[in-house]
Amino acid sequence: MDPSYGIDLSGLWNIFFDLPAWWRGFEELAIVRTLKFLLLVYIAVLFIDIAIMLSLRGVTRDLRVNLFGTDQRPIFISRPRKAERQWEELYARLESGNVSQYKVAILEADALADKVMASSKWAGSNLGERIASVRPGQVASLSALREAHAIRNQIVNEEGFEVTREEAERVLGLYSQFLEEMELL
Repeated sequence: MDPSYGIDLSGLWNIFFDLPAWWRGFEELAIVRTLKFLLLVYIAVLFIDIAIMLSLRGVTRDLRVNLFGTDQRPIFISRPRKAERQWEELYARLESGNVSQYKVAILEADALADKVMASSKWAGSNLGERIASVRPGQVASLSALREAHAIRNQIVNEEGFEVTREEAERVLGLYSQFLEEMELL
């Protein structure tokens, strides 16, 4: 009993919040337990139905398209070893010490990146157009890919363009960032 008010609060608690004895006995009945179980099963089926309806509507596809710009994964995902082997062969060209091999390595890396973007269904007929069709935030390594493709364009369009081994390694590193993001390396 609280001496300041002269009221027994524990008695009020029991009056308003304690279940009556008849209710506690009612909960023990088999029919009430059965109804509780059926209600639980109904709720579980309801959640499963909602999940099925969302998947049939294509919500996951819409989410992938909105976030990544495509609902396709690169074709190499099913064969990651093939992409790694191609990359190792491409990178081995840098060991030759030949400037033309450096250029070929960059051109092959660009072709590989173009193949990945084409297989992922990015819009465009070449890598430059596909890069332009990517919305901001869809590919984190887009700026690296853009820079590497610009070097590739210089190799193709400028006759006397020279590439050092260090520059070739840097450009291949830019392509590598993109390929790692696409989970190929």
